[in-house]
Amino acid sequence: MCSTSAGWGLVEPFYPIMFFLPRYAMAIAVALWLGLGSAVFASTGEDIKQLKALLRSMGTSVVNKKCRDRNLWGFYELNPDRITICINGKNVDLDEYWETLAHESTHVMQGCTGGNVIDDSRIARVYRELRAINKTSFRDVKGYATSQRRDEIEARWMELQLPSYVLELLRKTCFDYIK
Repeated sequence: MCSTSAGWGLVEPFYPIMFFLPRYAMAIAVALWLGLGSAVFASTGEDIKQLKALLRSMGTSVVNKKCRDRNLWGFYELNPDRITICINGKNVDLDEYWETLAHESTHVMQGCTGGNVIDDSRIARVYRELRAINKTSFRDVKGYATSQRRDEIEARWMELQLPSYVLELLRKTCFDYIK
């Protein structure tokens, strides 16, 4: 016999829980269980086109180029307001491309706000989520200067969000810059 926890729809033992979790919660649970470090929600070429179009409408260009550092996926330059996605002759994986574009778009948002994108009241949750979903990415942030760590945590967390959320947050955060 299974018992339900008050109001949450959680059922014990574990195996019946699959039938009660919302669709995305189940995807996150499976990704965590498998230890996946890539995006939980796959992106499409259409998501990438939409994000690039929104960035262009703000005056931010997106270029693909070969970068000298093979470990570099991309970077954002405030002046000349450009995101560079490093291609380096590798096959373009849409999920990796999306993750890099979402990451660098977060730095654009940080430029729009002149600071943080994620409210202080939510940042502890963001740290926990990133650490749970992508331990390697979380550890890599320690290599940044202390003053840059929060920016990187926000950007790395944003890589793992639904494309619709990234687009919505960019519109909301950089509303004054959209032409």
